[in-house]
Amino acid sequence: MPKRHWFELHNLLFIILFSFQFVWIFSLIISKYGSLVVKKEVGLDYLLYYSAGYIFRYDSPERLYDLTLQKQVQATIVPEKNQEHFYPFNHPPILAPLMGWVVTDNYLASYLRWVICLLLFQLIGMGVLMRLMRRVFKWKGKDLFVVILSGLFFYPAIVAFIRGQDSSFFLLGICLWVLGLMDSDDKVAGLGLAMTLIRPQIALVLAFLFLFKKRRVLLWFLLWSVILLIYCFLFIGWTGLSGFLNVLIL
Repeated sequence: MPKRHWFELHNLLFIILFSFQFVWIFSLIISKYGSLVVKKEVGLDYLLYYSAGYIFRYDSPERLYDLTLQKQVQATIVPEKNQEHFYPFNHPPILAPLMGWVVTDNYLASYLRWVICLLLFQLIGMGVLMRLMRRVFKWKGKDLFVVILSGLFFYPAIVAFIRGQDSSFFLLGICLWVLGLMDSDDKVAGLGLAMTLIRPQIALVLAFLFLFKKRRVLLWFLLWSVILLIYCFLFIGWTGLSGFLNVLIL
């Protein structure tokens, strides 16, 4: 079988398109960095996480969902008169300890540390996906390399990083869930599904499907969910959990 060369048409096309994507994304990141450092602008998405992390670290974890306190913290970064709307932190407190760890009084440094954490979640998710492709679908070197590049430079993923959204943690949960299903490992599938509770509106719909088939996945999901609930309770207590429910109702 003849050896493939880099200068074959499809390889050249891939290199050109990837280079274009890389330059474009790099420009996007530099632009965002400039708006943070030079223009002192901030993205509202990360502002939610910053206010939650700040409250967790410097005030009280139990007040994580105190909307008045969230407003006060956000106003120290963006004056209230410059905010079009108030966006409360309404995500489950699964990542609250991590947010408290990365946040300091320096907003920019906190943002960069948070993005690094999100990137690590993305890389671990890509590692799980590589294992899935290798073991189940028998993919090899070059194909796996393309999967990793696609996962890291996928536009929605880049936007999530720039805005500071926790989508990469959700992706990691989905990857573990799919790996568990394909490997018939109900425990791993249940763990992955429980991690997707960072987006409860999606996790509950996915879990509902297992009422009809593979009920052991549902049982493991419920068990891991209880463990997560206990973990959250240890940090934010009943006051924090009731605050979370109130924010969801609101």
